[in-house]
Amino acid sequence: MKTVFLALCTPGKHWVAGQPMQEQPFWAAHASFMHALFESGHLLFGGPLPEAPGRFVLVVAAAERSDVFALLCQDPWTSNEVMKVEAVHAWEWTMNMGAQRSKPRAVAKRAASN
Repeated sequence: MKTVFLALCTPGKHWVAGQPMQEQPFWAAHASFMHALFESGHLLFGGPLPEAPGRFVLVVAAAERSDVFALLCQDPWTSNEVMKVEAVHAWEWTMNMGAQRSKPRAVAKRAASN
């Protein structure tokens, strides 16, 4: 059974400060690797933290925490020290914004009166 993990990544020693992620070393190989992880069902979603350049959050499905580290160690950014995996935490997410939900009463009441 797979668990959902939250991986927190920080800049490695080869991260180039001031450059966008698409201009970082090994970008094409990293992007290809992330796409393959997504297609395999391991990477659920992820991306950069805009207010913290070089920091990323990845949400990964795996059997164990060690599997997340093993997967991410294969990333060209990790193996070439552009990014490092700072921490991996099991994550029990409880809300899904994409799921059907009822509107709050005030919103439903306003919608009905228009």
